[in-house]
Parts: sequence; structure tokens; C-alpha cells
Amino acid sequence: MKNDLVLKGEDTGIMVYRLPRGGSLLQKSQTSVLGELERIIDLIDGQDDGIKKIRAVLLLQAGSAHDQRQDWLDEVSNKVYFIELREIMGRLVTIAEKISHSPVPWVYGFAGDCLGTYFALLFSCHKVLCF
Repeated sequence: MKNDLVLKGEDTGIMVYRLPRGGSLLQKSQTSVLGELERIIDLIDGQDDGIKKIRAVLLLQAGSAHDQRQDWLDEVSNKVYFIELREIMGRLVTIAEKISHSPVPWVYGFAGDCLGTYFALLFSCHKVLCF
């Protein structure tokens, strides 16, 4: 599955972001996901109230997503520094807060397990669709 950001038709105003399959959102390799979510939030915050181009955000997760992957466990036990982890955790918490207070609805759609940091992201959304 391609990891992309798409505005589905000018008339619908639904922005779709396909979440990558992978480990924890706290992994260094997943910081691009946090960056894309921050970019979506900035796009929504920058919209004029009279003309809203983005009317909803759909986060799609295909397959299972959880933090119990060996690459993440190796990273957290051997390679990550506390200060780096704290900074990434802070970003994730800020993103979750902004999503939950967003003026447009965020929907999390998933098929498979959704655990750990992905569950925290799911829980911040306004609606959840499980396939």
C-alpha cells in the first residue's frame, strides 16, 4: 500500500491518509508519519472559516498495527535516547490533542489489530470504522 496524502475530490473535501504498516509511532523510522499528521493539522488550521476545503480527514490502516515488533523493541532497548523518545512522545500527544479538538471530523478506519501508539491515535479521532 502506498503511503500518500490525497484530497479526494474538490467537492467532497475528504483528505485521506494511508497509514504505513509498521511498528510504533515512537520509532525514529515513523517520524515521517507524525510529520504528515502535523502537516494535515496545519492545513486545517490555515483554512478560512468561510471556505473550508478540507471537511474531514480519513486515516486508513490496512493490516495490524502494534508496538510489539522486534525492530521497535531493539530500538527502544539499545539505540534510543530518553531525550529523543520524550520529544517524539510529546509530538504524538500534541497531535492527538489537536485531532480531538479539530474543527473538522477525523475518522480512523482499520482492518486488523490496532494496539499501542496506533490505538492512541485511533482514540483521538472523532469516529472509528472497523472493517
